[in-house]
Amino acid sequence: MKKLIIILILIIKIGIVECFSYTGTISSIFSDSLPKSPMDSLVSYPIMYPLITSYYYYNLQNPENIQDLIQYVQLTTIDSDNGDAFWEHVKYLLLSVTETYQDKFTMSRNEDIFSFALKGNIIAQMRISTFHLDPCNLTEYVGRDPREYITIQNRFTTFRYYDLNNRPFLEIVKLQEKLDEKIRKLKITYLQPDTFNFFDNGEYTYPIYIVLEYRLKEGLILFCENIPFYTNLIYYKKLEEYLGIFCEEHSLLRIVFLSPEYQ
Repeated sequence: MKKLIIILILIIKIGIVECFSYTGTISSIFSDSLPKSPMDSLVSYPIMYPLITSYYYYNLQNPENIQDLIQYVQLTTIDSDNGDAFWEHVKYLLLSVTETYQDKFTMSRNEDIFSFALKGNIIAQMRISTFHLDPCNLTEYVGRDPREYITIQNRFTTFRYYDLNNRPFLEIVKLQEKLDEKIRKLKITYLQPDTFNFFDNGEYTYPIYIVLEYRLKEGLILFCENIPFYTNLIYYKKLEEYLGIFCEEHSLLRIVFLSPEYQ
């Protein structure tokens, strides 16, 4: 989870925001002389950007409404001191506003434009791009600056786990340790060293990754294409078998992860 906090802080510092507008009349979020209400604070870029990108980071899709965000913050804990303080503040703001205004406070999305409305009137809009958080866009970086490719790839080294209600399962440290160990043994047993597709521009060499999803009762899926993953490699067949057992043991519906494209 600390990696998530570091990533979000770096993203915020880079400032990947192309548009922000606020039309509320409660108090101006641009005035330091006026106290900010929970609503003013909530519908600000420093709060909504990390909240929405964090949501995408784990769900691999954008929130569609306020209820999605509420469910997410209620289920999420961050295991670092700074992360906890920020997350509790976000949770307080979101729950305070929704408790006060009930269903009169809404959020809608048109591609990467998020609109926040109170009683049907838009009070804030912001463009929040999650392109850099989508593993399906990883191939866009192949052949470009290898450091950029590796940075993007590293964001997805943690597997995404989803419970039987298809909600992100965030208490993942023990799960990841157990799965990492099993995958390591499968690779040693069934793969030859360096038997993966790679990119080589004469200066840098790095593996090409594919995005896989294991679905309970369905098996391995190519996540981005949403089609079954067919392979003759024994490694993937053994991995698929184990993931079925793993999901049954831990009441998981699916797992999404990156894998080198083994030959």
